[in-house]
Amino acid sequence: MKDSQEAGMNALSGAETLEDYYQLEHDPFVARTPGFKFFTPQRKTVLAQLHHLARFGDQVLLVTGPEGSGKTLLRQVLVASSNKDTTQCVVTTAKEFSSANGLISFFSQAVNASGRDSRSLLLRAGQLRETGVNLYLIIDDAHLLEQEALQELVDLSRVSGSEAPLRIFLFADENIQPMLDSVSADEAGAEWLHVIPLQPYAMEETREYLGQRLEAAGQGLELLDEEQVQWIHRHSGGWPGRINEAAR
Repeated sequence: MKDSQEAGMNALSGAETLEDYYQLEHDPFVARTPGFKFFTPQRKTVLAQLHHLARFGDQVLLVTGPEGSGKTLLRQVLVASSNKDTTQCVVTTAKEFSSANGLISFFSQAVNASGRDSRSLLLRAGQLRETGVNLYLIIDDAHLLEQEALQELVDLSRVSGSEAPLRIFLFADENIQPMLDSVSADEAGAEWLHVIPLQPYAMEETREYLGQRLEAAGQGLELLDEEQVQWIHRHSGGWPGRINEAAR
């Protein structure tokens, strides 16, 4: 199978695409395939943990992992699985709002706060809480935040502990660590952060992921032999974004 695939790749003309040659309905390994959701039991456990800690804890919740580890998908599922009657999720990325002023202004505007500052945001969050609605502030690419913005978020989370009217979720690469080390908490030794590091897929999860990707494109895992599947897993480290790159 491997030799025939290599021969086929060499035979591709400039006009023939990968999809045409393998009779695929679309490129199965593009980063964002509409409607494709692959969620392992491992990720479901992390999701359940996030929901539990948001309900009963008082810490900033940080999900970490390298680029291509599935942080954005987890963030999307977190929002989709939140009870719309009792939770308002406001999502942004530090690629768009990295400064404290820009971030707080965005969140304040999104929840119709009276002002564009932290006090107004907390006041509005309190009003929502009185109606039975908890406010989730969710920041993707949080490693791109300015230090002042991260500090502002931590200060918001520490206002009233477990009774705070809002919860803060950060999704970031591991290089956010130096910023975390520079955060000042209200109390010495205060446990203001809960870190959840994502884990790569196991070999069987990689195999299942590849199979579902190919099936969604109209084919199946039989396009790859076992040696190729193992090569993809080794070279990707089990991270979904890197699996796409290696498989393609």
